[in-house]
Amino acid sequence: MYVRRIHQLPEDICSLASEARAQGFRFLDRLILEFESGANRFEREGEALFAIFDAGYCVGIGGVNVDPISEASDIGRVRRVFVSSLVRGKGLGKLLMSEIEVWSHSKFTKLQLFTDTESASAFYEAIGYERVQENRVSHVRRLQCD
Repeated sequence: MYVRRIHQLPEDICSLASEARAQGFRFLDRLILEFESGANRFEREGEALFAIFDAGYCVGIGGVNVDPISEASDIGRVRRVFVSSLVRGKGLGKLLMSEIEVWSHSKFTKLQLFTDTESASAFYEAIGYERVQENRVSHVRRLQCD
């Protein structure tokens, strides 16, 4: 299994989106629609989209955008993070987030995100994100400067 930056959606992204939808999450459907329409292709300065592959199949995805709700250009928003239930518990979500953070380190001073599930909140807090109560922001992480 490996994580790599992608510039096109994986051919099997619809399978991952179907799994997410079955679990009550529609954000991968939005990822596909926005990517195909050009509304969000993770291609602005500082942005990137990553996928996790296992035996050639996409089993996870997530990225970072310039935060659209912040007026500051040095804040990134973690978006569309999902790992297949078939491979959860193997550290792949942490690996994906590590790639996003390494990428973001020289581009943003802070990452923020929004989740409304306790399991996702627990995951983000376990990897160092602080829970906050802000408008459309549930967790933040300051990125260290070198």
